Amino acid sequence: MVEYGTFAKFYSPQEAKELLQLLEEENIPYQIIEERNQLDNVMIGDAMDPMFAVSIPVDQFSKVHELTGKTFTYIVKNEADLAEKLESYDHEEPERLALPWIVLGYLLSFFMIAGLLAGIAITQSTKRLPDGSKMKIYDSWSIRHGRIMIVIGIVTTIWGLVASTKDMYKP
Repeated sequence: MVEYGTFAKFYSPQEAKELLQLLEEENIPYQIIEERNQLDNVMIGDAMDPMFAVSIPVDQFSKVHELTGKTFTYIVKNEADLAEKLESYDHEEPERLALPWIVLGYLLSFFMIAGLLAGIAITQSTKRLPDGSKMKIYDSWSIRHGRIMIVIGIVTTIWGLVASTKDMYKP
């Protein structure tokens, strides 16, 4: 089975028209996925994020990047910003989770399931790079703390369940 990854996001399918034409000309399979807000519009207002994602096979990312670079002309307001962004893509490294977030994760670990979920979020978070590959968001130091949070969360959850069922079986 071919793994698809999000190549670009647009506000409407019409904005993606040029990219879709290019993909069709090159016989590259694609999917258009309409994403939905997790919260109701009443709570957060109108969606400001692009909600239409164009997904292509991960192994085609490099080819499509090359094709879009040749085909499309971009208006660059600040060339220094563009050069800096391109440089950062080449040297993408996992980030270190800030100490206050680590402390919050440990505090949540003592609230049973919350700590387990915080640890899982830290250890399993990934992002897709422009070449289509995936990498962990956080560095090994942060992931190690996330694993400790998972263990503490499991222990406190088991302890909480045992303590709550202990009273149920008293005569």
